[in-house]
Amino acid sequence: PAGDVKSMRAAMASKGFGSKAAPNRVGDVWLWYGRPDWDPLFEYVVKNRPVQNKRYDIGCCFCGMTVIGKQLKKACLKHSDDSSEVYFHLHKENF
Repeated sequence: PAGDVKSMRAAMASKGFGSKAAPNRVGDVWLWYGRPDWDPLFEYVVKNRPVQNKRYDIGCCFCGMTVIGKQLKKACLKHSDDSSEVYFHLHKENF
């Protein structure tokens, strides 16, 4: 059904964000090394959410360097929006 994890995963794979056999994919989680270009990924998620006019709280998990975490936090804030009711929340851990 529309709105399930498999639908979003398939849609993301079709746009090059990973595929079932992608080396950067573990189950329903995609991993990037280095500094990815966050904007296209966040924009894709916002535009292709399964149900429009429904609130989405999306967690972004991050473990790594503080400087990259700050960039990801800015991206979460930039792409969170009251009009679309999509809110990204950063969950980070630094060692």
